Amino acid sequence: MVIPCLVFLYCSQCKLNAQCEGGNLFVNGDLTGPEGSFAAPGWSGTISPDINDDTGPLNSTPGYVWVGLPLISPNGGTWQNLWGPETIQQSVVTVPGQLYEVCFYYAAQSITLPGQFTFDDPVGIEVYVNGPLWYSSPLDTTEFTWESACTTIHASGTTTTIAFGASTMNYVAIDGACMTPLDPTGMPLASGPRPLQIMTGPGADVLRVVDGPDFDTVTLTDIRGCARRAPCSQGVIDVRGMAAGMYVVMLWSHGKAVGMHRVVVGGQ
Repeated sequence: MVIPCLVFLYCSQCKLNAQCEGGNLFVNGDLTGPEGSFAAPGWSGTISPDINDDTGPLNSTPGYVWVGLPLISPNGGTWQNLWGPETIQQSVVTVPGQLYEVCFYYAAQSITLPGQFTFDDPVGIEVYVNGPLWYSSPLDTTEFTWESACTTIHASGTTTTIAFGASTMNYVAIDGACMTPLDPTGMPLASGPRPLQIMTGPGADVLRVVDGPDFDTVTLTDIRGCARRAPCSQGVIDVRGMAAGMYVVMLWSHGKAVGMHRVVVGGQ
């Protein structure tokens, strides 16, 4: 049976939770800390990031208030807010040459200094690796609702410094930061769906699963951590219309992930 092409992009909360099951290299990736303090324990901050939650008043520069109602984070507890050039960062022990997945929740959160300033434009999270910008999440255009994103990094040394910042001059929350090692196929090292053999070629319109498990659904996740469902039939996956780039192909059977592989689509 051919699965209809339900074309949608999303940043998968399920994927984020699954990536953290194998262990989190970040200390206090939950960003739990005293409300109103500078940076969550285990993290260092630049300028003046703030710790908030959904139950109390805004903890920020005196006089500012929320423009709307903060919602509890999917990770629960407190979160870290960032504005403009503010960042938080942490250095973790890594294996040179190893691939790692970095995931997080984030939410645009409008604030105002009544009668003077309001910051309510879309904003995302930027990820910096050992200094330079590595990845910028999609802008969150829905105030106070939580999104999630993931990106893959390649460690070049025995320690790697990851920093998070706001992508625009607006107020954004981050929570549930997770960093997990991957094997060369893109599969979490601790556990997960089995590696696949997938045949493709330069500019190919289809991927062919070789000696794989039975599956009824296929998702392709790009380097931003956002996924698209693709039509499939008898081990053949239709990738026409997909943007060129690297994807993690995930096979599903009755809602359970049964196979995974990393491929390049649309290459020459």
